Amino acid sequence: MPGLGDSQSARGESAIFLILRGIGQNADGPHFANKSTLRGHLNNKLCRRLKGQTHNKRGNMNKQEIEFMSMDELWSLREKINSTLARKIVAEKARLDHRLQKLSLSTCAEKIGPTRRAYPRVFPKYANPSQPRETWSGRGKQPRWLAAQIRSGRRLDDFRIQPN
Repeated sequence: MPGLGDSQSARGESAIFLILRGIGQNADGPHFANKSTLRGHLNNKLCRRLKGQTHNKRGNMNKQEIEFMSMDELWSLREKINSTLARKIVAEKARLDHRLQKLSLSTCAEKIGPTRRAYPRVFPKYANPSQPRETWSGRGKQPRWLAAQIRSGRRLDDFRIQPN
């Protein structure tokens, strides 16, 4: 192009080449003449990504790229995601197990707080005369069978287990 510097000339030629291919450059990024040109562009980008040739450091995909993928490409992408997630989960679990092990070693050396004393077993004091397997130690809430008998007029001492 006459009157332009070398860098401007190269930029102008690449812009002409892109326009001839059906792609123009916008302030927002590439502008495509039709959907088939866009689909071809996105499929080429996808193929590069699947082969590991991404231009983006993080390998981000936008919504348009996913919408224009075929079922085989989507399935392949899903399998790659699943395998990557499985690998990362195993690594994270190993890291957390190692950290937990370090923490448990440090806390075993020093017990935190007093330990609870062992209470003796409490033997039953009251029994249901119609079903002797139903017993009550006298602690906690009264069982239904005992509450029903007391409501009917019987006394608590009527159900006391007699020592032998």
